[in-house]
Amino acid sequence: MRITKEEALSRFKKYLQKNGRFITFERTVIFDEVFHFDGHFEAEELVEILKKGENRISRATIYRTLKMFEEIGFVRKMYERDRHATYEFIHENTHFGHLICERCGKVIELRGHSMEALEDRICQKHRFRPSHINLQINGVCSTCVEKEEAEESENTYKSDY
Repeated sequence: MRITKEEALSRFKKYLQKNGRFITFERTVIFDEVFHFDGHFEAEELVEILKKGENRISRATIYRTLKMFEEIGFVRKMYERDRHATYEFIHENTHFGHLICERCGKVIELRGHSMEALEDRICQKHRFRPSHINLQINGVCSTCVEKEEAEESENTYKSDY
């Protein structure tokens, strides 16, 4: 089920109250921008977007707010190519993971009941109660593997002559 903006904002306000913090104008602007992302985004991409607008928000405030969003469970933090922090807003309560290509940065999302069943089996086996799950497999995508194999084949052919 997709979370509404009002539900998400309400959860954010409760989190802030519980932790002795306040809902500031800057946090609200960051929330609005992150909520409207559909897919993955880099923290620095968010910094650039918020720099261009009329509401100049510091990089530190953006990163601290993203950390809060992680704690609430609004965003999931991933690492991709070059160790840049990449996030995604979690609009739905679904189970999924990611395959991340270390060469080209391609992200393949894994979704469905099989993911949920796998996560449940692992947690039950170890009598583990998860607060959140982030399955991420780093490696090389099929496109990059094929390109690599073609280059190796070409180099082998050249060295034979």
